[in-house]
Amino acid sequence: MLEKIYNLGKIGGDSFSNFAEEVPSDEGIAIFLESNSEGLVFKDVVSIEKKPGGKNSKIFLYRKQRGNFSSSVSPTMKFLDKSSGSRDPLERTFDVFLGFFDHPKISHIKDVLERNKEEIIDKLRNYDVKNRFLTISIDGKFPAEVPEILQAFEDKVTQKKTKGEAKCFLCGKEANSRLSDVFKFATFDKPGFTPFLSKKHPIQICDDCRSVLEKARRAIDEKLSFSFFSNNRILWIIPSVPDQDILESVIEKIYEIKDTDKNSKFRSFARLEEEIEKVLSENERAVYDFVLIEKEQQAERIVLHVEEVSPTRVRRILEESKKIESQLKEDGFKVSVNFSVIHKFFEDLDRYFNSLFSAVFSEGTFDKKLLLTLFLSKIRSDFFGNDTLLSAREAFATYVYLRRLNVLKGGASVLKGEDFFSRYPEFFDEPWKKAVFLEGVLANYLLYLQYVKRNSKAFTKKLKGLRLTKRDVEGLLPEIRAKIEAYGGMSESVAELFRETAEAFLEAGNWSASPDEISFVFVSGLSLGKTFFREVGVDESSEEQE
Repeated sequence: MLEKIYNLGKIGGDSFSNFAEEVPSDEGIAIFLESNSEGLVFKDVVSIEKKPGGKNSKIFLYRKQRGNFSSSVSPTMKFLDKSSGSRDPLERTFDVFLGFFDHPKISHIKDVLERNKEEIIDKLRNYDVKNRFLTISIDGKFPAEVPEILQAFEDKVTQKKTKGEAKCFLCGKEANSRLSDVFKFATFDKPGFTPFLSKKHPIQICDDCRSVLEKARRAIDEKLSFSFFSNNRILWIIPSVPDQDILESVIEKIYEIKDTDKNSKFRSFARLEEEIEKVLSENERAVYDFVLIEKEQQAERIVLHVEEVSPTRVRRILEESKKIESQLKEDGFKVSVNFSVIHKFFEDLDRYFNSLFSAVFSEGTFDKKLLLTLFLSKIRSDFFGNDTLLSAREAFATYVYLRRLNVLKGGASVLKGEDFFSRYPEFFDEPWKKAVFLEGVLANYLLYLQYVKRNSKAFTKKLKGLRLTKRDVEGLLPEIRAKIEAYGGMSESVAELFRETAEAFLEAGNWSASPDEISFVFVSGLSLGKTFFREVGVDESSEEQE
């Protein structure tokens, strides 16, 4: 995996330093110096844009610094505020900025700045410096365009961090830095990320490899990162392609995926899942690693790593979700099938959700019993607390989706016919499920009748909080029939549905299942019942009350 990240840093590039970062502010102020017959002189202080003349903002050689520092590592820095110390913020900013030029190649620039310190600071006071950056321009050129400044910048960034005869983990040269300087999790809890990582012995890297990894890290942060159902959880999508030109194209396509929320620091996987899957399914030569990072202040921790997801798998995931949505739409239900919906059943259970996410993309498996427990927990809360069956329909769709992807293991379908049940064979893989599902459909019809005639749904009390056993559902059928007859709702089509339900129970024989599984199948029928009653004018059923 580390090698895949390293390859990202070797792609293309521009004429700027690999260590330069995007400037975080949209506007800045530049100290302009000019050359004349007497040498370098101070000219003026001028307001500038983040991308002058359309150029990349990395032309300023900005690099973020953390903590307290007396000297800037970059020729571009953010203005310090009053919280930075008791001294005048502008004077302190200038002194820290001046510290960058304490380098033999650019000492002549430092001399000019020092001689004109008071005039420069006075001119800076004419500007609102909040949320702006300070930089320098020499003869109209910005830092990356001035070779001496560029060299000084790279010298300062790559100054030796360690001493001794350590060798670079990646290339074997003399190592001067640590991998953890670039990746904060490099003392590590996911050894599979690279098998040689150790908590006791930090990985050493040389300046050249660090430069490449710095560039790769910026590419990941800027182009390949998505928030993952939380502000502190970031999903990296790391492509791997043998051809560097194709790799660059794949990265740019991922980068071009646009988010609707312009205020978010990271694009949202939840909002963009379909667009992401479309892009990842396009290039047959690419594979993808998904790395889920959990951030806490400056610390980073890998909580999930899914290796080498193929475009074929991504395409199937996308196709199955669209197919199920289309089928349910034909049956009269608008239900979305995606990880945003699935995540609703895993609130505060990130570990289990991560496992399911991994199983879907890696062609693994997930515990069906656990999934049903999570489904029922939310369905019960929504049905009895908010009188809605939407989560039951979403659970049904998710169950079919995961079965079709072979994430939930089970037997093949034993039901035949050209009806509703044959459209979802992954769900109706045992005869008893048809019987219990149809009983849920009939219960839905009864609740509709009660609501229309008495503005009540008293029968919900008979459902035992959706903790139904085999004995419960077998005993409910005659009760449902009696109440429907009492409300005058027994039509020929309803009577036929009762006969079909009774036959399904007989065909099921001596069946057994857990209360969670029975309740899930029952509430699925309850939530999808209207599709069986279109001809008797019950299209709205309980939909309007949800």
